[in-house]
This record gives sequence, C-alpha cells and structure tokens, in this order.
Amino acid sequence: MSVLRQVRERLDAVERDLADRLQLASEIRAVRQLLADPARHWIGTVDAQRLLGVHSVNTVKAWAQSGLLHSRHLPNGRLQLHLDDVLRASEAAQTQATFPDDAPVAEAKRRVAQSERPRP
Repeated sequence: MSVLRQVRERLDAVERDLADRLQLASEIRAVRQLLADPARHWIGTVDAQRLLGVHSVNTVKAWAQSGLLHSRHLPNGRLQLHLDDVLRASEAAQTQATFPDDAPVAEAKRRVAQSERPRP
C-alpha cells in the first residue's frame, strides 16, 4: 500500500474522531484535498534531500538516475521526485539506522555511492 494512501486512510479516521471539533476537521479536509491533487505528489530535489536526510542534492539526483527514486524532468529541466518514493526511502533509511544489518538498504546505498564516484 502506498504511503500516500496510508496517510489518506489515517486522515479519514482522525476526521471521524474529530467530528465535534469543526476547525480541526476542516483543516484535515483541506490536507486531504491537497493530497488528492496528483500534481502535488511530485517534489523538488531540495525538498527530497531534506526528507531523506542526505547531505547533497547530488545524492538525490544519483538515486533518481539509478532508479532508486521515481523521477521526471520538467520542461524547464528541473528534476522532480515522486513523494511516495521519497517517503518510502526515508522510512527505509530510518529502519537502516535502527537495524544496521538491513542488507537491501545497505546494498542500495553502496550502489549510489559507486555511481557518485568520479569516473576516469
């Protein structure tokens, strides 16, 4: 299940619980409307860098180029990344910090590190 779908479902549950608190319930409705717009499911490299907790935008670009993150280029040449992929990768990185023997995440980081090395 996608992260965005999980967020929508949790917001539904909170909205039901807050039926008597109209201001908060309306704010949740506004957030749900933002999530419903597919154009808002794409973020820039700087936002992705912050969410992923990496030190360089170049790392984000390398992950996108290697296929670890779903990306697209806008007509102006800017790179955007799919929010769901970034959130999933961020969650995986947090899991890696908690469970350092997580081989798939370590392998992905190794591949990205190799792709960032300067080539002769």
